[in-house]
Amino acid sequence: MNAITTLILVLAPLGLLQAQAFAFELWLEDAAGQKDTITIGYDAGASYGIDPQFGEADIKALPFPDSMEARAASYLYGLDIFCFELSQADPTSFHSKVLILDDECMSTPEDEPGVFLIANAHFPVTVRWDQGLFENACRNRSFLTDWVPGGWFDVGCTNNDIIMLDEQSEVQLVPAAGSYMPNATDTAFLYFVAFRGDSTIVGTPRPGGRTEISLFPNPASGEVFILPPTGEPLEYLLFDAMGRRISAGGIQGRQAVPLPAGLPEGLYYFRFFGRDGSPQGGLPLRVER
Repeated sequence: MNAITTLILVLAPLGLLQAQAFAFELWLEDAAGQKDTITIGYDAGASYGIDPQFGEADIKALPFPDSMEARAASYLYGLDIFCFELSQADPTSFHSKVLILDDECMSTPEDEPGVFLIANAHFPVTVRWDQGLFENACRNRSFLTDWVPGGWFDVGCTNNDIIMLDEQSEVQLVPAAGSYMPNATDTAFLYFVAFRGDSTIVGTPRPGGRTEISLFPNPASGEVFILPPTGEPLEYLLFDAMGRRISAGGIQGRQAVPLPAGLPEGLYYFRFFGRDGSPQGGLPLRVER
């Protein structure tokens, strides 16, 4: 089964054309070293559909290759599909390698959020962009998240924090909590990006999966010590490289956590949360026998 990951983002430059036109590249690399690039941006002259003049071309009917491929996509926000309902529908109408939104500086981001589809990726996926492009009054509150539009900042079905694009230049993403089946063989995960200007949003103190928590040893075999900076209680989720949930639990302070018996060698990923559900970042873990 192809693992497609939908992903919403703003990243890396093709060029700043004018106040109402902006486009850049987003660079992606998965845990297996597979790479791809996508282009996203906005223009006051764009439409919500396919605009050939901006390099958009609908490739939704083309099968995904066995190697990782990233695609931009439309998102049918009007369907009001939330995490627990995504398995019932495909919230995209087209795929493209380029996505130029009908938007401009400091407009409302919820109307046409950017989406990415990532097929056959091994998680976590490292996403990189040109941070300097977002140190700009028109874009300095742009962010990446898997929090569903229509419920920004209060939807509990998420695995990734709010990543402010002017505060860092890369992030490691794990699969979003919400997933859907665009056809009989492909599973997809949703991530969103919003272009925003100088404004205030509710964020988290550890953006983009960066965390003060550490793991020891890494690589590990039978157990791993989770070392938070204080004695605060934490909840954790453990995912494999395809985004499947392996185990979950809680710790109080620095504590050894046994790994599931018979866990195969490979790359895994921890996500951490406070007891109140607040995201506390994530870390990769390699299992070796």
